Amino acid sequence: MQIRDATERDIAAIRELGEAAWHDTYAALTPPGYVEDGLARWWSEAALASAIGSPEALVLVAEEGAALVGVAEMGLDAERHTATLWKLYVARERRGQGVGTALLHAAILCLPTGIATLFTEYLQANRRAAAFYAAHGFVEDHEDSETFAGVAVRYVFVRREVVPARARCCDILRHCL
Repeated sequence: MQIRDATERDIAAIRELGEAAWHDTYAALTPPGYVEDGLARWWSEAALASAIGSPEALVLVAEEGAALVGVAEMGLDAERHTATLWKLYVARERRGQGVGTALLHAAILCLPTGIATLFTEYLQANRRAAAFYAAHGFVEDHEDSETFAGVAVRYVFVRREVVPARARCCDILRHCL
């Protein structure tokens, strides 16, 4: 498995992975229409191209041969010394095999100097995500909710302190971002 920067050539494969992962993960946990709405807003070609081309984002992909098996996307806020992990998804056939952990570690190693805290969030009902992030040192920061189609959707926001090691990122990815 290789982890590298995402490029615009990866957008179709990232969208395909995201669509499958969102249906697998959220269809049973959310009201009707939630998955389609999220895919349209956050997994569109325009949204992915914007993140890949932004200096305020970091998008990594994990691949095996020609197959994309995972993606991680972070938003960077240098002013607040924080980053937010917006996407961490793995192809169904590779879940539970360390791909998510490898992507998370690579993303942390690639954080710019000065980032001290990494945030992410997950659906309160998503026990698999809760266990994954707890196992990787995240602690609860707060909870929030939104109403979608008349149904409350609850989120748990978690954080973890990080010590970026940009020089090690260069070694892992074989180039600097």
